[in-house]
Amino acid sequence: LLSDNKEFRSMGRNKLYTDEMISNIDAKILVVDDNENIHRDYKEVLQNEQSSDDDLISIVIGESLNNEYGQFPFKKMTLDFASSSDEAIEKVNKSYNNNSPYHIIFTDIKMPPGDDGIITIKKIWEKYPEQQIIIVTAYSEYHFADINKTLGVRKPNLFMIKKAFDSDSLKLMTQSLIIQEEINRFCQMNTENK
Repeated sequence: LLSDNKEFRSMGRNKLYTDEMISNIDAKILVVDDNENIHRDYKEVLQNEQSSDDDLISIVIGESLNNEYGQFPFKKMTLDFASSSDEAIEKVNKSYNNNSPYHIIFTDIKMPPGDDGIITIKKIWEKYPEQQIIIVTAYSEYHFADINKTLGVRKPNLFMIKKAFDSDSLKLMTQSLIIQEEINRFCQMNTENK
């Protein structure tokens, strides 16, 4: 926990949450979903890109495209996409090898014909247990007990959103987790440099 980190406590929370620090974040997100329309939905909500299909966004968030989404406070928001477990794992490995890991990974559960989202998470966490992941699904074949059994119960970096969700919920969770991840990286870097 950050509150247990001496570096964090000595700096004080206010210094870590300055607008200047937040505005310099280059946010990186990976979306893992086999449906190309869902990729466009994430672009619409998280990058404010307009789609030519006004009904497209309702697949994920159940809202009209005519809503005002607002802006994130970050310098840049990069979205990468993977349509399968194998492609996702390849992109995650590459991001860590390039010393530029994703702040958040959004993954669906059902992604035929390969591994499902839960197995994908398990494989990612075998190498990168600190990676923040949000399960986004309309299906409930995995329940709380199943997820705990497969992934373990001590995972403070796992979240779930059920489809259809509203854009504000997605944006607020995304913004909060990106900032939290930046603080974690900052504290880890300062701890390693001592």
